[in-house]
Amino acid sequence: SVVVRRDGVDHEELMPERRRQGTTLGPVSGRVLAAANARASDIQAVAVGIGPGSYTGVRVGVTFAKTLAFTLEVPLVGLSGLMALAHDARDRGPRVAVMAPGHRTRVYGAVYRTDRSIPELERPIDLWDRDVLLAGLGDITVVGGPESSPRVHAATLARLAEAWLDDGRSASDP
Repeated sequence: SVVVRRDGVDHEELMPERRRQGTTLGPVSGRVLAAANARASDIQAVAVGIGPGSYTGVRVGVTFAKTLAFTLEVPLVGLSGLMALAHDARDRGPRVAVMAPGHRTRVYGAVYRTDRSIPELERPIDLWDRDVLLAGLGDITVVGGPESSPRVHAATLARLAEAWLDDGRSASDP
């Protein structure tokens, strides 16, 4: 999805799942800018999800974001979709294990502390056996799993990137 945050309001359009991202990303971005009554020159920073996800989809999104940020000379912040999912689940507990389908029975996963404005990694993003990722964690909120992963919202990535830069952290080059 594509989002423009303007005056605290998210203007977002969902993109079709895994189809023609390369040809739809530009027009969708234009429509979202128009809906926000904004122009490309109004963009102050660009956020992009860096995975996990469809290999082609992540490459297309990162390339578009890097090109946009470079052209507009604005900061680029690449963030994990797992971090965004943890952020969205922060009201469910101070620690969140987030998983997305991986290879066979394994998951791409991480554990985050969510009792701060930007989720903090407790167990690193990696390809895990689900039980190993959760071992010894006790009562913890679990989001996603080996069979399904919730949708990462561009609005969450935008809010996290805004908090990231407001916190004085540097832009990142995905």
